[in-house]
Amino acid sequence: MSSLFKITLFSLSLIFLSLSADSNNLPSELSEWKDWVSYKQEFYSCPHLSGQDYNKKSSHLCAWPSKLQMDIVKNKMVFSQKWSLQDKGKIPLPGNINQWPQEVKVNNNKAIVLKIRNKPFIQLEKGNYSITGMIPWTKQPESIEIPDQVALVSLKINNKNIEFVKRQNNLIWLGNVKQVEKPKANFIKLWVNRLIKDGHPMMMTMVLDLDIGGSAREEVLTQLNLNKYQLTSITSELNTQIDSQGNLKVQLKPGSYEVRLEFKIHEFSNEFTFEEKGKYWPKQEIWVYQNNDRLRSTQVINASAIDSEQGFVNQWSALPHYVVNHQETLTIKEGHRGISHSSDRLSLQRQMWLSFDNQTYYFFDTIKGSKSKDWRLNTLPDYKLTQLKNHNKERLITYSNNHQGEQVTGVEVRTSNIDVFAAGEVASNKMHHASGWDVNFTTTKVNLSIPPGRKLIAISGADSSYGDWLGEWNLVDLLNIKTTS
Repeated sequence: MSSLFKITLFSLSLIFLSLSADSNNLPSELSEWKDWVSYKQEFYSCPHLSGQDYNKKSSHLCAWPSKLQMDIVKNKMVFSQKWSLQDKGKIPLPGNINQWPQEVKVNNNKAIVLKIRNKPFIQLEKGNYSITGMIPWTKQPESIEIPDQVALVSLKINNKNIEFVKRQNNLIWLGNVKQVEKPKANFIKLWVNRLIKDGHPMMMTMVLDLDIGGSAREEVLTQLNLNKYQLTSITSELNTQIDSQGNLKVQLKPGSYEVRLEFKIHEFSNEFTFEEKGKYWPKQEIWVYQNNDRLRSTQVINASAIDSEQGFVNQWSALPHYVVNHQETLTIKEGHRGISHSSDRLSLQRQMWLSFDNQTYYFFDTIKGSKSKDWRLNTLPDYKLTQLKNHNKERLITYSNNHQGEQVTGVEVRTSNIDVFAAGEVASNKMHHASGWDVNFTTTKVNLSIPPGRKLIAISGADSSYGDWLGEWNLVDLLNIKTTS
């Protein structure tokens, strides 16, 4: 094959991959190549599992199961289930090497059961299927194994519906119905943390924290506006999908779980409204905004700021957090575009005292000016804040890690205009920095008070100083000493 032909085929493949989402509208010149290019590549149209290799078929979820119906009679278990496939694949069946399914039918046609790693599977093409079969036995087993992918199970024993199915991992326990412990009533507790990330394109991440009780079931949690958002990935231990109408469907089972949804925002917008609703969807969410100062300078307005400790996504703790109620709008105000060449312009005025045992310095700091690089003021390691106000309002002091991974105290400030009063302390043998803040100040003034009976010998590195013993000497005094000696 010539190099030119290789390049042509590669280019054609790229064209089809880019048009896979709209393959029905292919130009007529490319339509005849569709089957050839998409051969063994159909899985690209299936939802991608976040964090895995996009080019591997195993990284795409192409099969969606419905509820597994299990009917236990004297000497067998009859099962039925529906599956929807977006690409051909191998579908797991209930049972194992010791409980092998028989008389398996797909849409009322006999099917061949494959043994893969001692588990039963059937091979199916793309489409919707109804699968039936049975597992015979001479003595009823204590449990039956079901596939990992199946979350919803309906169990009937001797024509009696079992309201609460006892499940442990992938085992469905059988036996006396009276021995099955009745779990709590169905309930869902749902909290939502949302990140809006500035960029081209803008991105949105929704993290759902779920506390689930009761029986296994499928619920529609909310409806998402797919005209605004394009789903890029789903990460969850629960079977989760978003259909063409934007309905967020989750197959629930008891326990605590996290569902992470990643979206691309279609339009470059400065306003975002909390529109999602549902029976279990909260009326209030915690939103986080990440500025992109290489693209533009922005800040959030018309939103209620809260401390980042109230969010439950640790990776976002250094970003500003806001509480947003249903139908409220978060507005982003743009300052300027492109990389800002301005720097922080802050001044520090400090009143400092040395303790009577000479072990600790206590300080009151007044910081004023403008800040443009980030939205946090941190101390250096070994400096501990005890109180902080910005514009005469108390702010919560929190811990964070600096670039070296050291824990420091600090506070979030969400306005470029800074008027901070801070109180703190530092051990006298740890005070190796003029200010103790992880900030470059344009001017720094320090007034030090020491206990009676002490004398400050000298101050080094300052542009000017007074009150120290060495500073009281001048050039004439030194010449007189030299002359008399």
